[in-house]
Amino acid sequence: MAFLSATGTCVAIAETQPTTFDEAGYAALTWETIGEVTDTGDWGGSFAVVQHQNICDGVMKKAKGSFDPGQADMTLAVDPEDAGQLIVKDYYNGDKRFDSAPIRITDPWGTIDYVTAKVVSFTKSASSPDDPYTAAVSLAYDREFVTVEPSTGV
Repeated sequence: MAFLSATGTCVAIAETQPTTFDEAGYAALTWETIGEVTDTGDWGGSFAVVQHQNICDGVMKKAKGSFDPGQADMTLAVDPEDAGQLIVKDYYNGDKRFDSAPIRITDPWGTIDYVTAKVVSFTKSASSPDDPYTAAVSLAYDREFVTVEPSTGV
């Protein structure tokens, strides 16, 4: 099994909403890459665990419960002129602050994950003279991911 470094992973954002929340709807959007992302955070959802313990046999029974698309804390080096970062800020505390931001994450293999998210934080940090001025951006995903695998050409 081969592996790749994270180099080539890109996160993009769109200013408009898709007409449908499927591959075609997301693909039709105009995307702006969010510049200077150094860490995407983890993405992907999880199910709640529903538990029940019968007092007769004491066995803990488990089932899948509700689905949470998740939340990611993305780190970026702040660039006040980066178009993607400006759109992120608009979804955080600008005119789009109550809207969900369409997000596209492309991995090094070419797999694309589409989703929408609320931008719930944009916190800045200046930690030392030898580090970049950064921001931590929290994305609260509010839909299931739509994953598009790259064409194999077969």
